[in-house]
Amino acid sequence: ERFQVWSEPTIHPHTGQQMLQGSRAIVQGGWLGADQLLGLAALGGAAGEALSIPAIQDDFAPSFLLHRHGLAAGLALWSLQALFLAALLRAAAGAWRCSNEAKDFRRAWIGRFQCFALCGGAAFVAGHLLLSWGTNLAMFPIMGQPMSFLSAGGSHLLFFICPLLAFGMASTQFNEESQSCRSMSNTKS
Repeated sequence: ERFQVWSEPTIHPHTGQQMLQGSRAIVQGGWLGADQLLGLAALGGAAGEALSIPAIQDDFAPSFLLHRHGLAAGLALWSLQALFLAALLRAAAGAWRCSNEAKDFRRAWIGRFQCFALCGGAAFVAGHLLLSWGTNLAMFPIMGQPMSFLSAGGSHLLFFICPLLAFGMASTQFNEESQSCRSMSNTKS
């Protein structure tokens, strides 16, 4: 059904119209937003036409962002999301390096597990972002995915992004402590 909506949105009254309204909102936003001031003139005011997009709080939040603040703001959000993915992968690479340098099998196992969990989380986030952007840009059928750092999907933030951030920070802290312990033991030797 989702592929049918995607291929012929005009014959599906609810979901197809949702996709078409989202696409119209993006086109109206252009590079600088509907007000041509990156949405600054609209801050604190009514949302206008973009509120006609159904499911604005999650599925089509990027359409609202691109309508109100323009493609420039969309690129800024995309850059933030790409930096988040890069930070997760960097933490995973650090965990892998620590696991290879570990002299204790427990530390090596923990490092490998951290690397696996961080890479898996990064892959999940990348897929999630690809689906969300693809849905809003009409490249994929509507899947109903909230977008990280934008949607009101509280459960997405609470049960996925926040724990992933916490795990990434804990892994980085653990790896830094492991490296400082090794460097101190090397200087004593």
